Amino acid sequence: MKKAFSLVLLAVFLSAISMPVIGFWIWCELGPRFDAQIEGNFRPRWFSTSFDVNHLKLDWNDKVRIESGNLKVQYDLVSLFKGGGLRVQLSGSEIPVVLLGSWAQASSRPDVTLDHFFADLTLTRGGIRDIHRVEAHSPELKFYIGKNT
Repeated sequence: MKKAFSLVLLAVFLSAISMPVIGFWIWCELGPRFDAQIEGNFRPRWFSTSFDVNHLKLDWNDKVRIESGNLKVQYDLVSLFKGGGLRVQLSGSEIPVVLLGSWAQASSRPDVTLDHFFADLTLTRGGIRDIHRVEAHSPELKFYIGKNT
């Protein structure tokens, strides 16, 4: 009985430690996989396949710049072992965004605050492999890619 309890306790401890470690590795991989400069404060969520990034700063290759914001990142652990890439979901609200390059030219206002942002993507070492869904909403901008389900 003591041995079984010890094994359960060890499994809980390893689970608690492994999720933040995997989350931190994924956080470090996001910049290279997006081909973007990303900074922020990593905040793990214990016993969860997600983490938060506070005070996010992002500069994405003459497309988008974020100077501040908070983001929640969820990841699919199973996708890591399937070999098809890492599936992540990014979500946030009240994120100030500056559109750059051709995106700024296509918009009436290059700086907007996104009331809601959600992206469901599969990333590989070569970049974004699949865009399952992307939503961005603000009074000035409404953007949606994906299946209507």
